[in-house]
Amino acid sequence: MHLRIKAFFQQAPVPAVFTSLSVLFFLFFFYLVTAKAVEPYYFPGLGFLLPFICYGIIYKLEVRKLIEKNTSHAISFIMALVLSILMLFLFLILSIHASTSEYNNPTLYERILKVNGYPKNDNLEHFPATIPDGAKNILFHYNPAFLQGGEIFSLRFEGDAADLAAYEKEILKSGKTLVPTANIYEISQGMFSYAGYYNLPEDFTIYVFISKSYKQGDWNHGMVSLCAISTLHSEIIFYSHNW
Repeated sequence: MHLRIKAFFQQAPVPAVFTSLSVLFFLFFFYLVTAKAVEPYYFPGLGFLLPFICYGIIYKLEVRKLIEKNTSHAISFIMALVLSILMLFLFLILSIHASTSEYNNPTLYERILKVNGYPKNDNLEHFPATIPDGAKNILFHYNPAFLQGGEIFSLRFEGDAADLAAYEKEILKSGKTLVPTANIYEISQGMFSYAGYYNLPEDFTIYVFISKSYKQGDWNHGMVSLCAISTLHSEIIFYSHNW
């Protein structure tokens, strides 16, 4: 195996190096657009194979003496510049598409938590790991952060009294310092619209885990993370907004 690898690089060193690097390049970016995306870009991600294919062709042409070594080297370096720009452009397109998409499908809930670092993400640690099997009337929304746009997670579902009591008990014993409701930023201004309420009914009890601005007195950028429970409606709402 060692001899084969050595021979591979000796026959056409420059395209061999670029071919090897392009494999690593492909694996890295394909991983980003599949494992780190809410909805994996498997087919578009294959576009990152283009440098490997191009350098593989140059390698074969030089080994078979169909092009001169100097020509092979020149083409390899020119392609390095051109393909780098093309691949960066492809990655930016996929990244922008992922960041500007909104997701409302509850079946994506667990994957969305995973790609956002759950449960170590402070914004999400109070969210349930899974949506309960018996949950009804599920409303889920995820809006990724993009440029000046905020990142929003919202989950609402109906459960029986025992389930709601269990959630409430878990919240109370979590040891978290709960923020007084009066200190929540813009709580009456559509915060629960993704859960189906522009103004939350008064029978909901709100538990606020985080409510802060990143700059004292300036709410242009801040974070709110909370949970609201209503035994009357048999509903629970988990909400997080980081803007």
